[in-house]
Amino acid sequence: MKVIFVVSFVLTVICTSCKSYLEYTVGTKELDYSVKLNKVKRYSSIEAALVNPWEVEFLDLNLQMIEDKQEALTTLNEKISQFKNLKKLVISNALDANLIFPMDILKHQPIEFLVIQSWQGLSPEIFNSLPQLKNLIFLGFPDCKLNKFPSSLCAIEKLQGLDFHANCVEQVPEEIEQLKDLRTIDLTNNGLRSFPIELSACKKLQWLDINNAEGNNVELLKSHGFCVNLISDFRALKNFESLKSVTVLKLVDSNKRKE
Repeated sequence: MKVIFVVSFVLTVICTSCKSYLEYTVGTKELDYSVKLNKVKRYSSIEAALVNPWEVEFLDLNLQMIEDKQEALTTLNEKISQFKNLKKLVISNALDANLIFPMDILKHQPIEFLVIQSWQGLSPEIFNSLPQLKNLIFLGFPDCKLNKFPSSLCAIEKLQGLDFHANCVEQVPEEIEQLKDLRTIDLTNNGLRSFPIELSACKKLQWLDINNAEGNNVELLKSHGFCVNLISDFRALKNFESLKSVTVLKLVDSNKRKE
């Protein structure tokens, strides 16, 4: 097994524009998307998308930029069936805990790429419904303050990529072995205390991120609301067969020189 270790002290965790998010997420990673990133027009409003809904392949709703957030989400829920070719959907910055999640998007079969970013208080019903998306290849719940990895996600058969950065997950469930095609997973800034050996059952896994953003100052990270990975033993890496890259960050005393 040939693995490239990347030790990084600065990593952009929260991206407000979907273009930046996509570049960060899939950049050079060899995932099988039916729509190439550089050929997809990005729609950032429901109104614009509904003019010719059959043309929409990529919809990016940054709720921070939308005045009536709930109206936009309700409209999306009601009109989702009109987007016959919608393959990529990103909903970000749902900072209002009272917003109602558009559950009908979890039945929309064309979706291959789904990211729900910065939405806290997500119900178990949402995670339990995700396996309905039979064509889902990439899934992300960055900065949703999840303290548990939903085992129901392990039933998404075609999944190749998972983004769980900026949550508080302490352990990956054993059911992760069901993801036979998983190739990349981002667990940056979670609450891992030991190396996630459970991921060694994913025989196609090539990219693993288990670092901490913005350096190794634990106090600073926690003051900004981040959870922190505190992995110190990496011997479990010998159990991984296909890794190309592992991004890690060795935590040291914040008063000492960064390594």
